[in-house]
Amino acid sequence: MDRIRFAIYLYGHGTRREPCMIEYQHRAILRAIPWMGELWGGHPEPGEVFIDMNFPPVFSQDAPPGLVRLAEQIRNGGYQHVALCIHGAPALSEPQFPVEHALKTLGAQVCNLAAQPGPYVQELAREPALSERLARALPPSPEEEFVTLFPTVAAQIAREALGLNGREGDITFTAEAARRMLDDLASRSPYRQGEIPWARWRDLDRVRGELERERELDQRRRKSTDPLWRLGPRRAGVLLDELSYAEQPRPADELAWAESRLCDELGFERIDDGRVRTFQRKIRDLLLFGDPRPQRHIGFYAYRPAQKKDRRRDDDGLDSPSFTLPDTYKHNLNAWLKRALKDLKNHRIGFYDPPAKRETDGEAAPD
Repeated sequence: MDRIRFAIYLYGHGTRREPCMIEYQHRAILRAIPWMGELWGGHPEPGEVFIDMNFPPVFSQDAPPGLVRLAEQIRNGGYQHVALCIHGAPALSEPQFPVEHALKTLGAQVCNLAAQPGPYVQELAREPALSERLARALPPSPEEEFVTLFPTVAAQIAREALGLNGREGDITFTAEAARRMLDDLASRSPYRQGEIPWARWRDLDRVRGELERERELDQRRRKSTDPLWRLGPRRAGVLLDELSYAEQPRPADELAWAESRLCDELGFERIDDGRVRTFQRKIRDLLLFGDPRPQRHIGFYAYRPAQKKDRRRDDDGLDSPSFTLPDTYKHNLNAWLKRALKDLKNHRIGFYDPPAKRETDGEAAPD
């Protein structure tokens, strides 16, 4: 029999959720060489492998580069036979470029193993009756083929999908529970506009917990030695860098400027109780606390007496200010504070002071 040197064309899955892996395509083609010999009437020998990863997916009307190089080889007489294993629609990214049609138009003989039952029937060719029936039956699915070709990887993927890796002791799953877990996994679409999803670190929870515990111990130690700022009545003082998410503390010179701004320009009183600093101001029934620590703005926490009909959480769970003053705002700050308090009253934002003995005297609203 004549030798037939054939090209192998592999095509990536792009952003499809059910890919035909490059490695799987390659192994399936190599395994089917004897069957392709009968199909083409010779002794096939694999030649160059042409690959288009298709990621990010091809949306232009230009054919993928791997296919272009293969087409050039066919035109130059380098190959007359091509093997591929592309599941699903025969087109690439545009209907104008179906792979098989494009290659056959150039005169190549193309065998797409994804559409052929032959390789599976060949294994049972000694039983003609069975082979005839198998030719009319459904061939193995790509998933079944993948398990056969890569059993170790398939087993590891199954264990990961069911959450068995890294667990100690016996874990009992009912078939229905396992099916629900796998169905939920299969329904996910991890690709968004060509982005590549990240696998979750298996030890993420443990490492995060260790880091949080270290931070808590460090905060406890520093709270016994470092300066603190109190942001609410009967609330414990907080450290300079004990801020909300994505906020950064001010350097020393900016901190001094922000504290001076609270006292000199906004009329706040600074109260020092040992290492604890408090910047506060009473305005009618409100008690305002200033927070000079964050960069680029000063935060204000407004408290009012708790009401029986509208009792909100107290200050123990406080996590964000009632309003903020950007550092860039530098003119007529009293008018700004008056507007902020008006908005505070109209929208009923702010925090309620937990019931306790309170001073009733206050000062008039700023002009």
